[in-house]
Amino acid sequence: MRNSRLFLVLVPSAAALLSAGGFFAACSDDDAAGPAPVDGGGSDTSLADGGKTTDEASTDSGPQPLVVCDKEPCAVRLAGGSDHACALMSDKTVRCWGANYYRQSGQANGDTVLAPVAVPGLANVKEVTAGWTHTCALTEAGDVTCWGESEEGALSDPTDGGPQSAQIAVKLPSKATHIVAGGFHQCAELDTGAIYCWGQNNVGQSGAPAGLDAGLGKVLTPTLTPLVPGAEWDVGARFACSRFTDGGMSCFGSNFSGELGRGIDAGQLAYDEKTGPVVGLPSSTVAKLGRSRAYGEAIVLDGKVYSWGVNEVGEALPTSQAKAIITPALIQGITDATEVGVGNFFACALHKTGTVSCWGHSQHSVTGLSQDAGAYTPPSPITGTENSVQLAVGWAEFACVLKKNGTVACWGSNLVGELGRGETATATPISPIAKPVVF
Repeated sequence: MRNSRLFLVLVPSAAALLSAGGFFAACSDDDAAGPAPVDGGGSDTSLADGGKTTDEASTDSGPQPLVVCDKEPCAVRLAGGSDHACALMSDKTVRCWGANYYRQSGQANGDTVLAPVAVPGLANVKEVTAGWTHTCALTEAGDVTCWGESEEGALSDPTDGGPQSAQIAVKLPSKATHIVAGGFHQCAELDTGAIYCWGQNNVGQSGAPAGLDAGLGKVLTPTLTPLVPGAEWDVGARFACSRFTDGGMSCFGSNFSGELGRGIDAGQLAYDEKTGPVVGLPSSTVAKLGRSRAYGEAIVLDGKVYSWGVNEVGEALPTSQAKAIITPALIQGITDATEVGVGNFFACALHKTGTVSCWGHSQHSVTGLSQDAGAYTPPSPITGTENSVQLAVGWAEFACVLKKNGTVACWGSNLVGELGRGETATATPISPIAKPVVF
C-alpha cells in the first residue's frame, strides 16, 4: 500500500453547528499480515469514532445531531479504520464489516465480513473507535476494551503478537469518558480530565519519548500525554492534536509530511513528542477539528476547510502539487462545511446541506468520479449522501455517512467488503455512489 500523510481542519459557521453536527468517529482471510499501512517517512491516516445514544450522540470532538431510527436498532455513530468500519447501534451493541484478517471486525474466523455483524460479547457500549487494523470500545461504565492487531502495542497487550478477536481490557488509571484511535495507537480521556495514550510510539505519537520500552517504539502501559484536558482533540495516523476555544491548535508526533502544521518540514523536524502550536490558522471561536485517518489534518473554521500534511495527489490542497503542506491551507470552493475527514490520498467534507464532497485522488472512485479522473481533483459531490449527519473516512479509499434515520451509506473501494452491502469485490469492486449498508 501507498503511504500518505494529511491533516485537515474544518471550521463551521454558528448556524451550521446548530443545524448539523459533524463526526469523524480500514485483505485477507487468514492470520497472515494483510495490506496494513506502513510508515516509510511518508504519510498518516485516520477515520470516525464512537458515540452515545440516539438522543445524546457525540462525536470525537463535539455533539452529534439527533438520529431518529426508521427501524430499531439503527446506527447512531460510525468509526472507520484502514479497510473496515463499525457502527455503534441504538441498542448499545457494535456491528462491524470489511477486513477481518487481524480480527479487527471482531469475528474469530478471520474471514472478510461483507455486511455488518455484531461483535460478540459487547454490551452497553458508549463509543466505538477504529484504528488501522484494530478497534476499541468504551462502555457506559467507563471501561475500554480493544481487539484486532496486537502488534505495536495497539491493544495494550503484553503478549503483543498476532490477531485478537477476544476483547483485551485496557488498564487505565481511572474510568474513561472518551476514546479515539489513530493508526496503531489511541488515547482515552479519563474522568479526572487527564488524557492517556498507548500503542505505537516510534515518533512520539503516544506522547512518550520516542523509542520507549528499550527502543521498541511502543507504549504498552497507557501514559499521560500532552493532549489538553477540556479541549477538543483528535488522534491521527502517527500524531495527535488539541484544539482550543479560540480556534488555535497544538500537535505532537510525526512531522514526516508536515502534519504538525508548524511551518517546518521533516528535514528540520521529523517528529516531536512535545506538543507545539499549529501556525497560520485564522482565529475563530467556531471551529470543528477534522478526523484524520492519514498523514495529514484538517479543520473547519466558519464553514471553511483548512488542511495540511501530505499532498502527494492533492489530498491536502488540490490546487497545489507541493509534496507537503506545512502550514494550514484553504480548500477553495467550500464555505458551508460542518465536518471534515482525511483518508489515504483523499479527503471529504460534510456540508450543512447534509451532503458530502471529496477531493484528491480518484482511486477506487472515492471522490465520486471515474478512476480515470486521477489526482488533484477539486471537491466533487458524492451522489447518495443526502440527509447525512456524520462522516466517517477510511484509510484505504472508502468513506461512509450516517443519515438522520439511522441508516449508513458507503462508497469507494470494496476490495474487502468495506461497502457493507453483502457484495464481494468481484461483484462490486468499487462504487462512486453512496449506497446503503445492509444491516
